[in-house]
Amino acid sequence: VGLKNALLVLVLYGLLPIVHSTYNALKEVREEVIKAAIGLGCNPKELFFKVRFLLAIPQILVGLRIAVVMLVAMAGIGALIGAGGLGQAIFRGLNTQNTTLLVAGSLIIALFSVLADKFVSVFQHENALQRLFSQNATQKQKRRVYLNLAVFLFLLLASALWLIPRNAIEEKPLVVATKPSSEQYILGEILSLLLEKHHIPIKRAFGIGGGTMNIHPAL
Repeated sequence: VGLKNALLVLVLYGLLPIVHSTYNALKEVREEVIKAAIGLGCNPKELFFKVRFLLAIPQILVGLRIAVVMLVAMAGIGALIGAGGLGQAIFRGLNTQNTTLLVAGSLIIALFSVLADKFVSVFQHENALQRLFSQNATQKQKRRVYLNLAVFLFLLLASALWLIPRNAIEEKPLVVATKPSSEQYILGEILSLLLEKHHIPIKRAFGIGGGTMNIHPAL
């Protein structure tokens, strides 16, 4: 439970299309090209990095593009295990019948997916990474690639910081709320004691009547 576990699961889940596309891309480099490179005197290291890898980059980026879009779209599920993010807006909207909150969270996640896809497609269609690793690339071409990478990393970092729950940064107390029943009081107290044991500041709000429709606005 928590942000670290959610990130770990997403990373492991996203490895499949990347590893699969990388393996196929390296495997499908034409044998004639390999023989020609060996004939020109390439050693094994040069053969891999300057021939196989360069020719495989477009297909590797296909797998990366699929993984990025898939992970951005699925990151919202992390809210179910306390990872925060835009998934909270979606699930709160479902639980409280708040259509505005539900639609807003869904649209923002969709927007992030589209933007991530567009940025990766820039490198895919313009062969930007091939230019970066190529000895024939001009300084202007390399600067353009570095600029695209910098913009992509900046937006990725900004998105990650924005998606992290605010209480993870500002150390605001977590509110533990329960409905007015014996089981809820017991579970709420158990959860409160567990959080306090890990030195997490909390605020108890037990016995809120009216169910989820009242608990959510009361928080």
